[in-house]
Amino acid sequence: MSTPTIAAPETGPRIYSAGDDAALDPITYEILRHRLWEINSEQAVTIMKVSPSPVASEAQDFNVSLADGNGEVCYVGPYVQFHGVIMDLLIKRTIETRGRDVGINPGDMFLTNDPYAGAAHHNDVAVLAPFFHEGEILAWTGSMLHNIDIGGINVGGFCIDATDTFAEPIAIPPMKVVDRGTIRGDFEEVYLRQSRTPEMLALDLRAQIAANTVAHRRLQEVVERYGPDAIALTFARTLDETEQGMRERLLTIPDGEWRSREFIDKAMDGDRNVWLAQCTLRKEGDALTFDVRGSDPQIGHINLTRGGLRAGLMFPIIQILGWDLPWASSAMLRCITIESTPGTILDATPPACVSAATLPAMFVVQNLAQQSVCMMLSASEQWEREVIAQDSGSWTMMMIHGENKDGNPYQTMLMDPIAGGVGARSWKDGVNTGGFIHSPSARMVDLELNEQLYPILYLFRREAIDSGGPGEYRGGSALEIALVPYDVERINYQTLAYGVTYPNNIGLMGGLPGSAIEYRITRGAEVAEQLAAGELPQDTDPSVVGGEIEYPDFRGHFVQARDDVFFSSFTSSGGYGDPLDRDPEAVARDVESGRVSRRVAEEIHGVLLDEAGEVDSDATAASRARQLSARRDEGSIAAGEAGSKIEESAEKVGQINSALWILSAAGRETIACSRCRTELAASGESYKQGCLEHVAPIDSLSYQPDPKRYEMNVYLELRRYCCPGCGRQLCVDIARPGEPLFHDVDVTVEHG
Repeated sequence: MSTPTIAAPETGPRIYSAGDDAALDPITYEILRHRLWEINSEQAVTIMKVSPSPVASEAQDFNVSLADGNGEVCYVGPYVQFHGVIMDLLIKRTIETRGRDVGINPGDMFLTNDPYAGAAHHNDVAVLAPFFHEGEILAWTGSMLHNIDIGGINVGGFCIDATDTFAEPIAIPPMKVVDRGTIRGDFEEVYLRQSRTPEMLALDLRAQIAANTVAHRRLQEVVERYGPDAIALTFARTLDETEQGMRERLLTIPDGEWRSREFIDKAMDGDRNVWLAQCTLRKEGDALTFDVRGSDPQIGHINLTRGGLRAGLMFPIIQILGWDLPWASSAMLRCITIESTPGTILDATPPACVSAATLPAMFVVQNLAQQSVCMMLSASEQWEREVIAQDSGSWTMMMIHGENKDGNPYQTMLMDPIAGGVGARSWKDGVNTGGFIHSPSARMVDLELNEQLYPILYLFRREAIDSGGPGEYRGGSALEIALVPYDVERINYQTLAYGVTYPNNIGLMGGLPGSAIEYRITRGAEVAEQLAAGELPQDTDPSVVGGEIEYPDFRGHFVQARDDVFFSSFTSSGGYGDPLDRDPEAVARDVESGRVSRRVAEEIHGVLLDEAGEVDSDATAASRARQLSARRDEGSIAAGEAGSKIEESAEKVGQINSALWILSAAGRETIACSRCRTELAASGESYKQGCLEHVAPIDSLSYQPDPKRYEMNVYLELRRYCCPGCGRQLCVDIARPGEPLFHDVDVTVEHG
C-alpha cells in the first residue's frame, strides 16, 4: 500500500507587492490610513453585535487586527492588547504551514488557539482571513476572542487541576475553518464537541467569521476606489512611520537599565511557596531590550509561552510610551529585543500547563513591563508626565457554574474585576474603577444583566474603601462585591488569582501599594430573612448577617450554599509619591467621599480631621512632623551612615525620577535626594544603600488583609526607603524576608 502524501495547494501564499512605480500622495495616505483604521474598528463592532457571550459583547474580552499581506500588524483595536499584538505570529504560522499543504485561497479563514504557536492561552481563539486581490494576498483581517469554554479538565478552560498540557483544552494549530466561503462542518463538529457550552461557542465563532466578512467587504470597496497599490503603500508607510516615531522618541530618553520583579503566591493545588518573575529593561539609543532571564522554572499552572510573553510586554510600549503613534505593533517590535530562558514560567515549553496563562502569568508580564517602562520615563523630564503607577495588577477570577432554577446549565466568568483602579500618575490621582489600561475599551457587565442571566443576586457592588494605593497622588479605587444565590441551592466557584497574600500593585517614587485581593464566604448567614423583612445588608460580617466567615482557596474550588454570602474585593492600583506630601484637603475629600478611612488618613497621610471632617491644620502639621522624625530616627542604612549634603552649586546632570537627582560636583557624580540634596550613593550604585530602610509585615499597612489566614511557607514583607536627611519616602518594595536590596535602576549620564 502506498503512503499518502500531502496534496499540493491550489493557491500558495503569494503576497501582493506594489509596483515599483507606485506612489501615494500625503492626502490620500491620510485618508486611507484612517479608513483602514475604521475598517478594523468595524470588525469589533460586528463581534459585539453577534456574540452571545457577555464576556465578548459586554466586557469586550477580545481584540481585532488588520495586517498587510505578510502578516505584519498595522492596526490594533483598543481592546485587550495582548489579543491584538499576537496576531502577526499566528498569521505568519498560517502562511508557513497551510500555504504549503492545504492551501490559502480566497474565501478561506483559519482558526487557531495553540499557545505554543503564539496564542495567549487555549480559550483565546483567533480566526484569521486573507484578503486577496487577483490571486495574491493583499491583507489579513482577524480577531482573537476569549470563549467561555472550549474543553479541558476544569469548567471554563482554566485548568488548575491539570498536571500537564494534555489535561487542558485541545490546542488547535492553524486550521481551515472556512473553505472558499463555506464553514467546514467536519471541523466545526469536532471543535464544538470539546465544549460544555457548544451553542455559545458556535455563535462566538460566527461572530468572528462575520467580523472578517464585513472587513473584507469594506476592503474591497477601498480597492475599487483607490486600487491595491494604495492599500499596500499605506500599510508600508504606516509601519515605517511608526517605527521612525518610536525610535525618535527613544532617542529623547536617557540610556540605562530598569529592573522590576513580580511574585506569584502559589503555583498549584497544595503549593505554599512564592515564585519569582523578573525583568530588566535596557535602553540603548533607539532600541529596547526586555530581559526576563532569571525568572523561576516553569511549574504548576502559572506558566506563559513565548508568544504570550511578547504580547504582554507590548502593552506599555503601545499605550504608555507610544500612545500617540499609530498602533502598528509590528513596527514597534522592530525596536525591541526579548531575551528569555525556555523552560521558565515566562517562556514555558511543553508539556507545561498554560491554559491559565492569561490570569497569573500574563498579568505578571504586563506588570513587569509597565513598571520598567514607567521607571524609564521617570528618568526623562520631558516624558515623566506620562508615568503611571501600577495599574490593577491581577485578575480576581470568579468562574461560576451549575444549574439554574429550571435545571438548565449555566457557566460564566464574572467580569466585574474589569472595573479596577487605574494607578496614580506623576501629577494627578489615578482613576477610580477606571478599568485596566491594557484593555482601554473593556467594560464590566451590567449588574442587572448578570442577575438576569445567572442565578445570583448582588447585595452590593461598590468602590472599596482604602483600596487605592496611598501617595502624594492616590491610586484609583477598585470594586468589592457581595453575592447570594437566587432560586438555587448552590453555586459552584473556581478561583484563580495572585496577589492575595500580598499586594502586587506597587507604587512609584515612594507611593504605597493598593489593597490585596480578598475572597471571603460567610457561611450560614441570615440574609434571606433580612431580605424578606425589606432590608438589604451592606456588610458581610457575621455581626451584621450572622453565620461564620471562611476564607476559600484563592486557587481552587468551593461551593456557595443557599444561605452563604460570597464577598470579594479586587486588586487595585499603586500610589505615586510620599503619602505625607498629599494635600491635606485632598485627603479630607477622600474621607468625605468614602474612598479613604479616617484611620488611613491619620496613620499613613498624617492628616487629622475634626468632627465636621475639616482638616485640623495644627494637629496635621504636628502629626506629619512626628512621622518624619520617626522615619529619620528608625531603620537602618546599608551604607552604614547617612551621606553628606551636596552643595547647592552641584550641577544636575540627570535623574532617576523627580525625587532622585544625579548631581555632579568636583568631578564626581552622585545620586541625591532632590529635596534636601542628601547624598545616597555614587552614580551607578543602588541609591537604596544610602536610604533608611524600614522593614515591616505587609499587614502593618492597616488596609491590607492578614496574609497569615493562608498557610504559606513564605510571607513577603514591606520595605520602605526614606531619605536620612529629610525623611522623604523615596521607594517602597515588596520582598522576601532576608534577601538583599533590590537594585532597580541605573541611568547613564551623557557627557559633553
